[in-house]
Amino acid sequence: MADIQTYYQKFPDTKLKPLPNDILIPSQGVKDVMRWKGLPLYKSVYDFALISMILWKLQPKTIFEMGSGEGGSAVWMSDLCRMYGNEDCYIHSVDIKIPLTASLIQWPIHKTKIFFLEGDTNEIEKVFPDLSIYPHPWLILEDAHQNITGIVKMFSEAMEKGDYLIIEDVRGSINRILDTLLPALDSTGMKRSHHYTDFFGPNATANSIWYKENE
Repeated sequence: MADIQTYYQKFPDTKLKPLPNDILIPSQGVKDVMRWKGLPLYKSVYDFALISMILWKLQPKTIFEMGSGEGGSAVWMSDLCRMYGNEDCYIHSVDIKIPLTASLIQWPIHKTKIFFLEGDTNEIEKVFPDLSIYPHPWLILEDAHQNITGIVKMFSEAMEKGDYLIIEDVRGSINRILDTLLPALDSTGMKRSHHYTDFFGPNATANSIWYKENE
């Protein structure tokens, strides 16, 4: 394995074959989806590894999550932050309906510092009218698949150096949306993180991972 890593570090332009869907799709689970404390994560094994590494490196003060699901992803990230000694990270998770489990796992009943927000991501500016009040570094996860261009534009304009943005599930039908996102990303100083996006091979995560200016 070390020899393979050394080879691709020496020849970074070497083209790797992308993971086929019959490998990537089951990486979320076949008999069941991956779970954290009994809650579905809806993450692949690749996402599970990469987001864990990003949380360690970034030590975010604020995490914005578009698409709460059943709340499992927010709980997982909150637990990891606390395990990493990052006690000051607050998670703001938005969905059209608050998860049924929210009353059991959100702040202040549970010391997760998670806030589940009921809101329409098509009007994301109404959910977060003043982004200046949220401390950096930021990690933004777009997993609602609604108003992606508007979400990316709003957050990327307010991001600071070192903040990260993850656009989930960009393989397949959503992939074409990236063409409309590139102007907004380029104009706000965002750069694609090849280190994480291609960590296991070209876009093996099915996500597109971006950061502000310097990695």
